[in-house]
Amino acid sequence: MQEFVQGNSNKFKSGEQLYQEWKHNLLSTPEARSAYEEVANEFDILLELVEARLDAGITQAGIAKRLKVPKSQIVQLEELGYRACTFDLLQRYAHVLGKKLQVSLV
Repeated sequence: MQEFVQGNSNKFKSGEQLYQEWKHNLLSTPEARSAYEEVANEFDILLELVEARLDAGITQAGIAKRLKVPKSQIVQLEELGYRACTFDLLQRYAHVLGKKLQVSLV
């Protein structure tokens, strides 16, 4: 979706431009930047899990069946991130997709 830029009827901002401006404003203080980076890091693994599942062509129901857990648990994992599950489930999720879960301290 594009948003009209005030003062110039011939220019529009793309969703990406609007997002980048919002993010720049959001990250304008060190405290805000730190909080953003913490949350962003938490969701990196979530994004990787969902992308791997989609790349493998497996549905949430399919992975739930293979892991022998309710589909609702997979939905919760993918919506709330890894805070909603055990490390063991993350390892098994990755294994079902032919992946290896790797954790590192940086």
